[in-house]
Amino acid sequence: MPAKSFNYIEFLFTEDGQLKPRVAPVVNYAPESDSFILKYSVPGYHAPRQYFRFSVIPEQFPNVYIAEIFRIFSITNSFLFRHPHNRIPEVKKSIIEEYFDIDSITPVSPEDLEVAKYNMELALKLGRENHSLFYFDSYLEAYKVLHPEIKRFSKNVVRCIQAEFNKAISN
Repeated sequence: MPAKSFNYIEFLFTEDGQLKPRVAPVVNYAPESDSFILKYSVPGYHAPRQYFRFSVIPEQFPNVYIAEIFRIFSITNSFLFRHPHNRIPEVKKSIIEEYFDIDSITPVSPEDLEVAKYNMELALKLGRENHSLFYFDSYLEAYKVLHPEIKRFSKNVVRCIQAEFNKAISN
């Protein structure tokens, strides 16, 4: 990865991974030309905001800063479809957490762990007694607390957890 990209991340974010609002890139829809304008800052003494106009997400970028913005921020077709007005795109947290070596797993208090275990067992017990999947949502919420290492609960992950729940209440 080029050294400039790392410097640009440091330019855009604080050491704890927080986006600096003053230099954050902004996307704006221009209805008169049916295009989008990306407003961004570059490092340098009194460097003014730069502008990049595009109609679709480009495959090639005119400079390393725009390439980094599209890599670090979630500028997708669905984001553009909403015709953003001076909107800062969402940050791809995994990139920033990896760069700054930030652990995104927040510690869970022992009391919260105990409550989650109790809720999980209760959901299983009630699911067995009533032969019902109605209690799966409670089970899933407790599961999320007990397994903070799972960063994303995609449909497949939830489906596997539900299969575990179904098996547990069927026995």
